[in-house]
Amino acid sequence: MKKLKYIIGILLLINLIGCSQKEYIAPTEFSDVKWYTSKSNNNFTFSDTMFIGVNNFIAFTDLSRGTIEHNWYVPESAKFLEGPISNKVVDYTPYIINDAGLVSSKPTVNVLFTSASPKKENGEDSIFTVKLYNSFRDSVSFTGFDTLEADYINGLWVIENDFKVKVFDSVEVDMTIANEAGETFDNFRDSTAVFEVEFGEKITFTDISTVGDPDARTWKIAGKEYTDETVTVTTSSLGRMNVILTARRENPILPRGSKQYTVEGKIMVVPSSKPFSLTSTVDELEDQTIQFIYNGLFKDFTSEEAKNFFSATVNGNDVEIDFIGRDESNKAMINIKLSETIYSNDVVVIKHNGGMKATDDRESGAFEETVNMHEVVLLDKETTKFTNDESDIWITAANTIANPNASITVGTDEDGSTYMRLEKLGAGPLQLEGRNGLFNLEQGKKYLIKFKIWASAGSGGYKLYMVDDRWHENKWLAQDHPAEQWVDAEYIYEKTSADKQGALLIMNLGGVGPFKVKDITVREADIRPLD
Repeated sequence: MKKLKYIIGILLLINLIGCSQKEYIAPTEFSDVKWYTSKSNNNFTFSDTMFIGVNNFIAFTDLSRGTIEHNWYVPESAKFLEGPISNKVVDYTPYIINDAGLVSSKPTVNVLFTSASPKKENGEDSIFTVKLYNSFRDSVSFTGFDTLEADYINGLWVIENDFKVKVFDSVEVDMTIANEAGETFDNFRDSTAVFEVEFGEKITFTDISTVGDPDARTWKIAGKEYTDETVTVTTSSLGRMNVILTARRENPILPRGSKQYTVEGKIMVVPSSKPFSLTSTVDELEDQTIQFIYNGLFKDFTSEEAKNFFSATVNGNDVEIDFIGRDESNKAMINIKLSETIYSNDVVVIKHNGGMKATDDRESGAFEETVNMHEVVLLDKETTKFTNDESDIWITAANTIANPNASITVGTDEDGSTYMRLEKLGAGPLQLEGRNGLFNLEQGKKYLIKFKIWASAGSGGYKLYMVDDRWHENKWLAQDHPAEQWVDAEYIYEKTSADKQGALLIMNLGGVGPFKVKDITVREADIRPLD
């Protein structure tokens, strides 16, 4: 047993001596190319353009191994910065390496771009390039989103890459200001300049900022904010109008940048030289409110005070006014409510005696106007025109390619209006069906259907049919009107069944045509009940 332990000990000692006498082999030198930039986390390939704001820097790091020669080359307006640099630094001037030139052999360089990329003659953006030059004894390639192979030049493998940089200038604000007459306020940056606009006139502001490539803006005009490129406002208070424009780069792939500018010149709203008068039609709204607009703002008044200046008639009969007031959203707008229900076929007349005060002390001019009554239009004349394209709502019913029983074409009347012309070609009905122009029909409501129709001599008349509902009316042209002239057709349809979608169908009864139809409309018939 002792001999066995002795033998094992001798073997372990021999193995230990063999390990300690093994020669050290130094790792062989290898070549590899890698680089990194402070923009590399933006998931772009090395051939993409990097975006940066003027007077900001990008860090470029060469991680290559085994280089024979290595250099960074920067554009003339760029500067090398000494690092490290805190991300809280705003002014990089103290970090500029003076007399550093335009070439550096350091592995990492911080490149400050002190001027924006200039525009080419054709208006396109130009770019700056930062060049990396590396040479190696061995062949290398850069692999990533893109692959770049080395070129064999004068016995060395050379990698060159141009990093493209678009440098955005600081955002500058520019605008145009014009009144209704087209006069412009060109010297709006002059604090002594004055631009007068009359009360109630429109003034238009347009953002024409281009320096720094802003893509969004916010206007603040007389306390209200807007984001459109062009904003037109109606002056609504006397005195100075304050205007602020903030232009900015908002696209997330671009460097952030913005500039706010307050118009220094004085935009002064002065009393209007025009009469304080009605500038709109007098219209009924859906809730039976009667509404109109003046070219100025009314001073505060009570409803009872205003009733002394207004009167109303319905179908020639005097009616009491229940309420008169300024609209909450616009003090130039007046709302009137009558004491009784009005209908779409009523003739309502509003009379104003004049004499109410505007906020700039003008007195309102008098008027007497017929109210445009509110209507719910389901089909209008434009929609019902035959266009013979995909937007057309009309078909000739029961008509197929294999069995064409009718044709439909567009005709032009002497007055320039267009009409649909139908003509029978074979067996089957001659009818016009608007299945592609469905509209909602509600139980308990009445609907007014109007159109013009022309039929050839010998026509038996026509049938008006509400598709998808059990209602129709016949109208015999031969009995009531001579043929071959335009006839006005008008019908009231009362929906007594459940709510459903409907469409019109007009059928010629007898004869082969031609048969013409135009000016088809369908609207809710809000008609005053008969006494």
